[in-house]
Amino acid sequence: MIHPNRYGVIDLGTNTFHLLIIDRSDTSFKIIYRARVYVKLGQGGVKYIGKEAFDRGMKTLNQFKSSLEKFHCHNFKCVGTAALRKSSNASEFISAVREKIGIQIEVISGEQEAYYIYKGIEKVFSFKQNYTLIMDIGGGSVEFIIANIDGIVYSESIPMGIAILKNKFHRSNPMSKKEQDELKTFYLEHTLKFKQNLEKYKPLELIGSSGTFDVLDKNLEKTILNNSISRIDISAFEIFAKKILNSTVDQLKIWKAIPDERVDLISVAIQLILLSLDLSKTSHLFSSKSALKEGLIASMPT
Repeated sequence: MIHPNRYGVIDLGTNTFHLLIIDRSDTSFKIIYRARVYVKLGQGGVKYIGKEAFDRGMKTLNQFKSSLEKFHCHNFKCVGTAALRKSSNASEFISAVREKIGIQIEVISGEQEAYYIYKGIEKVFSFKQNYTLIMDIGGGSVEFIIANIDGIVYSESIPMGIAILKNKFHRSNPMSKKEQDELKTFYLEHTLKFKQNLEKYKPLELIGSSGTFDVLDKNLEKTILNNSISRIDISAFEIFAKKILNSTVDQLKIWKAIPDERVDLISVAIQLILLSLDLSKTSHLFSSKSALKEGLIASMPT
């Protein structure tokens, strides 16, 4: 069976592998199937893919290939991000996937990743003349983008994703004040260019996409603007953040809206958002369900 308007994307993140299959028209996406698996390819660091993570990745991509075949999706892309940009044995993983599963992985740059995130948000958010800050927190990197109705004016992929920060700073349970201060120092040392561009463009709002922002969307008071965009109350977020940072892993596991696989990473992710809100001085916080995967599909030729 042939579905000429059916498209798929496999997103190989440092923490999570995603599969999205949609039917695309000129004006809309209809989701046919989506899957998310916490592969944790960067477990232990992004410099080397360990055997267990390697095997989890292969198993998950076998499952994704079966789903693509089940839904007769022949037009798809598979992209790798920070872990496959940084790992010394990434080429071995890419070769194994190509030879044993028949999927070709394209490793995209941080700049490309930021562009596709922007294109995904552009589908669901009305950019204006004033500038908007976009933040996408991954396992191996954080993408910062400043854009308006005319497009992107600045983007940067900074290697301080939550898997990296977890391994580097989150040693106590919960995080100690000393660890939080160390993380803040690390953040400020790695965001000098970002700070310069914040001062230049002065974005009025911050849009976070996917991952941790999905958790905020499920836990916090919000105003739903459409199926993909919600406005989150910043005061409510700050209260929520304080609770997270004061909670042990066992206490966090009780929260039904926090996936078990994110429990050990959410504290450093919350720290990243708090620091970025403080640095940017933005007065509005939004969450977007549309990001990299949707941007990739929107950019695929018909």
